[in-house]
Amino acid sequence: MTLSDLIFSRDGYLLPATPDGKPRFRDTEEHRLRSRGQLAAEYRNGVRRFIFPPSSARMVGVDLDVKGGKNGIETFRETTGVDPRDGFHTKTPSGGVHVYFFTDGIDYVSAEIRPGIEIKGRAFITLPGSRSDRGAYTPHGDPAEIRDLPAALAAILPVRRSAPVPVQVRPAKVEALPLARIFDTIVSQGTAPLAGSRNQFIFSFARFARRKGHDAESVVRYLSSFASPDFSTREIWSTVRSAWRGGAR
Repeated sequence: MTLSDLIFSRDGYLLPATPDGKPRFRDTEEHRLRSRGQLAAEYRNGVRRFIFPPSSARMVGVDLDVKGGKNGIETFRETTGVDPRDGFHTKTPSGGVHVYFFTDGIDYVSAEIRPGIEIKGRAFITLPGSRSDRGAYTPHGDPAEIRDLPAALAAILPVRRSAPVPVQVRPAKVEALPLARIFDTIVSQGTAPLAGSRNQFIFSFARFARRKGHDAESVVRYLSSFASPDFSTREIWSTVRSAWRGGAR
């Protein structure tokens, strides 16, 4: 069994991609590949790179980069206690690794959760066996080795919710710690809102702010200045809601 076979068996789909990893067509049903025959036909047409959103197959992909001072493989091992190369994985042309896990249908937000560790849920990840201008995506092992998402990883992943989380109203006489003070506190603990650690920062900030009596809307308004083309206000909302979902601890 190949990973594409596994994806198809779980009702997932692939899309043909350009050599630089962009979809060749819009992500609509007419362009989705849902069988080995459709995949083979595109290959005969000269397509050599394919991508897929892991969430379509009730999976999550983890892109571990080893570049720019980041070592996602080591960070993953420190976070989970597992070497990502022990099971089925894909080696990327840049020296990184892709690994895959089954989920129970939870819609995890696609984001970089630790330096070098990028989660792919709805976001596309390259299918092993593909080739880009920089080289091949080489599979190692058997897709039958894929397991459920490790608990240590699931515990820190932001979750996308379809409806706002009910917000508890704090008593009017309780004076909340100013958000600016909370910001300074989180930064002093070693977490900064920089690329590679923004999700971790926002999750920690939101959880602290909830404990101190703030509501989710005010937290998102305060954090909206960190929104950017690659980190939207929607992603900030999703991370804040994930912190609220966990409750005050």
